[in-house]
Formats: sequence, C-alpha cells, structure tokens
Amino acid sequence: MNPNRAEAFINLENAKHNYLEIRRMTSAAHIICVIKANAYGHGAVRLAQLYESLGADILAVACLTEALELRESGIRMPVMILGATPPDCADILSEHRIIQSVHSLEYAKALNDALESSGKTLAVHIKLDTGMSRLGIYAHHGFANDAANEAEAVTKLSNLRAEGIFTHFAESESPDSAFTEEQLLAFSEVCGILEKRGLSFKFYHCANSAAVVNYKKAHLNCVRPGLILYGCSPDGNPIDSLDLRPVMTFKSRIADVRSIRRGDSLSYNRNFTAPHDMKVAVVLCGYADGIHRSLSNKGFFLINGKRAPILGNICMDLTLADVTDIPDVHPFDEAVIFGEQNGAFLSADELAKLSGTISYELLTSVSRRVVRTYSDPSA
Repeated sequence: MNPNRAEAFINLENAKHNYLEIRRMTSAAHIICVIKANAYGHGAVRLAQLYESLGADILAVACLTEALELRESGIRMPVMILGATPPDCADILSEHRIIQSVHSLEYAKALNDALESSGKTLAVHIKLDTGMSRLGIYAHHGFANDAANEAEAVTKLSNLRAEGIFTHFAESESPDSAFTEEQLLAFSEVCGILEKRGLSFKFYHCANSAAVVNYKKAHLNCVRPGLILYGCSPDGNPIDSLDLRPVMTFKSRIADVRSIRRGDSLSYNRNFTAPHDMKVAVVLCGYADGIHRSLSNKGFFLINGKRAPILGNICMDLTLADVTDIPDVHPFDEAVIFGEQNGAFLSADELAKLSGTISYELLTSVSRRVVRTYSDPSA
C-alpha cells in the first residue's frame, strides 16, 4: 500500500519525450529549459538532472534561491536568473557561475560596481522590453536606437560578459497577434543596430512556450520553453504540431466512504445540500495541497476511472466527492485530481478552465507537502 496521502507522480519518460519534441520542432536552436517555481511544481532538481542529461543549453529560474538549490544539488550546467538579484549578491552569482538577466544600464552598472574590487566577472543576458512593460531596457517600436545605445553600454562594462539578449512576448498564445509581430520587429531592430556596430551574442531568445508553437520565425537561434515541457498547452487547447504528453499525475487517497441522507448539508458554509441519499468519498487532499478552492462544487476527481464531482467547499486538507454511481469505492482507494487513471484522463488544462485560471497556476500550486515520485526516464 502506498503510504502517501497526496502524491504528484512525475513521468520523466514523458518529460523526455516533450523535450525531444521541442528539439524536433526547433531544429538547431539552443534550448533554455524554464524550471522556475520548482519546475512548475514538478520538482526543479529532478527535472534539472533530466534536462542536463539531455543536453539542454541553459536552465532558467526566477531567483537566486532557486539557482542555488540547483548548484547545491550538483547541477553544473549553466543556470540563468530571469528576475532581479540584489547587486550585493553579485559575488555569489559569479562564484556559482550563475547567469543574471539585466534589465537596465543602471542595474548592470550596479552589478559591475559590486564586482569591481574582486575583479570577478559575471555572465549576463540583456533583457529588452518590447511591449510586455515589465522588466527590460525600453525597446518598444520606435525606440530602437535608444535601446541599442543602452544595450551597447552594458556590453562595455568590464566585469560583465554579455552572452545573450532576449525579450518576452505578451500574447503569443494568439497565432495571429499583430502585437507579437510588432514585438519581434522591435527586438530585431535593436539586434540589427547592434550587429552593425559589431556586437553579437551567443544566445538570441524570444520564443516562450506559446511562441515555440505559434511563431517559428521567433525561434531565432534559441528558444525558451516552459509550460510545454510539462505537457500542457499555453492557451489550454490541444496543440496539433506537437505531440505533448502530460508529465504530472496529481493524486490522493480516500479516507472514508460515507452514506449521506437527503437534506444533509456538506462542508464549510453548507453550500451543498444533498438532493437525495448519496454515497460520498472523503478525499485526503485539499487547498493546502494544491486543489484550488474555486473548484468547490465544480471540479471532479477520477475514482475507479470515473468522474466523481466535488461536493461543497474544498477544505484545507479534505475534499468531498460524489461516488453514488461509482461501484466498489473503498477507503484508501486512489483519487486522481488531474492525470490518468484506468484509461480515463482529466487534464490540468480542463480543470484550469473550470476554476477560471490557467494550468500554470494549477501546476505551481501543488504544494511542497505533496510527495513527488518519479519514473525512470530510461524506461
């Protein structure tokens, strides 16, 4: 008997398959595998080991804490931080050979100054803001010369090594987005000006997961997939051009199967009343494990390969499900939150739509107390 009350089973063979599918689609492009947020809930260290073995070029994380976790676990391949790290941590970045993205000349100078006394150097990727309006040198359409001047100044800082330049698309989930085309043009204009000045980079990357699928001309010489590595679709719809396989099955166990009488109310706030006598499974998983409370009275479990509707409000550690029409349900049987069971499938994409969110949020919500188990990727 499996002792885990809640478990995320990670199919590394499927993760390997998805990586190779992306490699096939992007041909000779370098691949930066995005494993921030604990590899979208899948376990950053174990996925990093897989991508390192498959020959990925860089691992991308959000912050220094995530990068150091990889280094402390023995990951030796290049790791890049997509967010901002305080300049007084520049020595740590350099010591651990972590690539830092730089979003302004001012920030780059602060990193450079912090390294001045030690003489250490730091690899960086220059981020251009072509329309996302978050981090990045302002490079919206029409400001290419100003952006190129600022980026060029970054490349001249003595303690920084500018190895890459990139941007981030705002709506590449739409395959016919004029704004994405505008962003790509803005990025290309800045890079073109820099190339005329004799400045080139090892890595040029624009294509997030959605752009990998929808904008092949944005693949350039490097792509930066995240969600599609884990088998989900950026817009929640099937992707015809990629044979993606879900990597995570999120599952729990049934604590008890109870007989509920007509008129009984269920769970906190009593927002479900039994319309007839019912059989209800008490599942050992709740919002503290990663089941969104917004799925109360809307979501499903898979139990014995059939859909069991969630009843009442999802609790912190327990959730109720209707198994009236599902035979042979017993305590400690398996209940799948999303994934496969007995040939049936309930996707994170479908649940995301039911809860009014995106699959990114469902995957990254699977909490640390949920045990991760892994298949053998060589199987």
